Amino acid sequence: MTRTVGFIGAGRMGGAIAARIAGDAAWDVLVYDPSPQALSRFDGSRAHIAATPGEIAERCAYVVSSLPLPEDVDRLYSAAGIAGALRPETVVVDLSTIDPFTGRRAAGAVQACGAAFVASPLGMGPRQAADGTLPLYLGGDTVALERAAPVLDAISKTQYVIGGVEQAYAAKLAINYVSMSNLAVLLEGFGIGAAAGIDPDLLCKLMQDGGARSFQSDVRLPWILAGDFAPRFGIDLAQKDMRLAIDLAARYHAPAATGAAALQHFSSAQRSGLGNADIGALWNVVGANERAERA
Repeated sequence: MTRTVGFIGAGRMGGAIAARIAGDAAWDVLVYDPSPQALSRFDGSRAHIAATPGEIAERCAYVVSSLPLPEDVDRLYSAAGIAGALRPETVVVDLSTIDPFTGRRAAGAVQACGAAFVASPLGMGPRQAADGTLPLYLGGDTVALERAAPVLDAISKTQYVIGGVEQAYAAKLAINYVSMSNLAVLLEGFGIGAAAGIDPDLLCKLMQDGGARSFQSDVRLPWILAGDFAPRFGIDLAQKDMRLAIDLAARYHAPAATGAAALQHFSSAQRSGLGNADIGALWNVVGANERAERA
């Protein structure tokens, strides 16, 4: 039996997932994105391009949204968005990285139509999205999770049921908070070693062999040394995630001093015009003094 799934948002993550699922004859895939450039990846594929998000809500048994900002999710699932077009048999899965409170509003609007809602923010990056190995952080009631299982399994078999909708979104923010803070501290430490005259390639190996080792030291630091700032995960999105995580910490009365300091680096990178660059371009801000001294 062919199932129908619609993707609203075809950026690096949502687009990669939609393109992979479109290659599976078990699925009939519709895609909507306001950007013609984002939709160009589907030229020649089995995917159909929807004219509006409402078309996807009307035609698809599964609606998958992957949007950059909380306000985008609010608009999509408002009365002026697709909420009125959802049917009781529809299953909505939101992949966006947003705050728990926006997520709760979106879930409430969907559930008011009788449809099911599952929060499923994503781990890792576009490569894992394209090959179906990225982790899903799931939140929702048992019935909604069961109804969403076919499309969730198509996205990735690596699934963690976190709890409710709010907990799933909070988990993703907490993970990104650690990852982005780690990158900022890693680059500060790398800058100290570089300023002392240590060979950069050797310093990279030292960072990968000891207590400083992390995903960022293993994966992103070599890209930085190679001058590779291809936008795998952009500074604009990282700044947004850090801001949401720190706001969440304030609401929960949890400390977030380290991340608040790291956020300043990301904000400085934005002001320097690096918002669309990969987060590795943070080195252009954190390492600026070191490079100037060695110039």
